[in-house]
Amino acid sequence: MQPFEELNTLSETIHDVLAHANRLGQVPIVIGNFSLSLMGFPVLTQDVGLFLFEGEKHAIDLAGECCVAGYTPRQEFVFRHPNQGFIQLHHRTSKGNLVQVDIMFPRNKDVLWRSLNSGARQESSKDWKLRYRIPTLADLLLLKALAGRPRDFSVIATLVAERPQQIDLHRIHRVLDQSKIIPATHRRKLLELLADIKKSRWRG
Repeated sequence: MQPFEELNTLSETIHDVLAHANRLGQVPIVIGNFSLSLMGFPVLTQDVGLFLFEGEKHAIDLAGECCVAGYTPRQEFVFRHPNQGFIQLHHRTSKGNLVQVDIMFPRNKDVLWRSLNSGARQESSKDWKLRYRIPTLADLLLLKALAGRPRDFSVIATLVAERPQQIDLHRIHRVLDQSKIIPATHRRKLLELLADIKKSRWRG
């Protein structure tokens, strides 16, 4: 695990938003490419993603705390989709950089959200004593498959090629078999990318 104190481009923002969350008694799950960076994967990102399993009220509480501290919200404060919601904020760092902060929360009880929550392990920053959670790599890949953008599948393909031994196929298949929210086309594309791992393990 790479401590986020070393990720200089976004460390000020992640420190700040986690401090606000911890003051509210929240321990968010860090998601997206920033979470992959914490795992030591060389993935570049310009934003911070957090997931609050507890739901919309907790997300609004955190966003409100951040806005009092000077964060600015997008024009529409809460984006509500059928399966998940987002609050998007901007944080101006001390060096003048604008960092996007995405606070995500579930809007149903799908197995994907339950898997993400149950698999995430708690960490704490060494110097700042901040608490946060890191999801499993399998659940991160499932989140990227849910989003289904070309850049999401590009990251999945890279991880499958470079770190196949770290991907829990059983966990992914269990969620895919039960989830009602991952589109069929995204599901098929993820399974196609994972097929090479199954073949290599079978040969081994």
